[in-house]
Amino acid sequence: MSRLKKIKVHIFLRKPYKFENHSVEKLFSSIVKEKNDEFEFILLKCPFHSKGFLRRFLNCIWAFFKQGDINHISGDTNFISIFLDKNKTINTFLDCYNLRHFTGLKKIIFKFFWFYIPIMKSKYITTISNFTKHELKVLLNTNKEIKVIDCFLTQNNYKKKIIENKNCALVIGTTKNKNIDKIFLAVKKTTFALLIVGKLDHKQKNFLLKNNIKYKNFINVSEKKIIELYNMSFVLVNPSLYEGFGLTNLEAQKMGVPVITSNISPMKEIMRDSAILINPNDEHEIHRNINKIHRDKLLRNKIIIKGYKNILNYDIKFAKKKYFDLYRKMLNEK
Repeated sequence: MSRLKKIKVHIFLRKPYKFENHSVEKLFSSIVKEKNDEFEFILLKCPFHSKGFLRRFLNCIWAFFKQGDINHISGDTNFISIFLDKNKTINTFLDCYNLRHFTGLKKIIFKFFWFYIPIMKSKYITTISNFTKHELKVLLNTNKEIKVIDCFLTQNNYKKKIIENKNCALVIGTTKNKNIDKIFLAVKKTTFALLIVGKLDHKQKNFLLKNNIKYKNFINVSEKKIIELYNMSFVLVNPSLYEGFGLTNLEAQKMGVPVITSNISPMKEIMRDSAILINPNDEHEIHRNINKIHRDKLLRNKIIIKGYKNILNYDIKFAKKKYFDLYRKMLNEK
């Protein structure tokens, strides 16, 4: 069907806090980066942080006046769909972490405004993994169709450098689900250093100091710096207790860094046999496998090669096609 003008796709992003990971922004910025003859993409960042009733309400009002031909809410701020046109709206859900961990009235409010209303106000729903899709089905008891569009590697400049005898293990993220305290227990009696991306609290810093664990801490780092840290590391240690996807695992594989991650969904399905999968609750298993990957060059190279093969499944072109097909389907149904 020919059109005289491009279709305006407005992609709504949260206003991130300074110390947060900005994976969502990176993903959707990459999708819309290239020129497109069919769609005109506009990235819209919420004017206020998602904190408190007034700020969130103002974000909802702002979103109402920023609607396009298609409104795509990219996650973490799904409640802003409350006043949007249902037939123009797509909601992407990244995970159900808070829905699982909140209790009482807080959980009821969160479930209603972050999940129930956005699902009701969406023409289509997408998630970033089959794991999150399953959680939505179970926790929300919804029969609405949910489309899975995997995360992917963004088109960043992944410049690899050959550095011999690396002696640093990389940890990205320090939120509760990242299981960082277990990592610290696992590396108490090791000789290598930790490169930690994310804010540490006083208790964690004191533990590192008391146990003579060598580390460097990086907060609010640039993409260039992250790539530098990958190049300095012999392994990414990510024994996460919960992830909606686990994009850093793929980034590490792209950079030729072997990955140690949790033997739970969705990581075990996404990594397949291309990473060392461990029990995230067993610091001895984490310790044993970090040492193994540090000492065994053959194993390290084997995991790296498998990682290169694995990332071929997460090329941006696959996600772009799925999102663009969904936009076209929505327009045709209108």
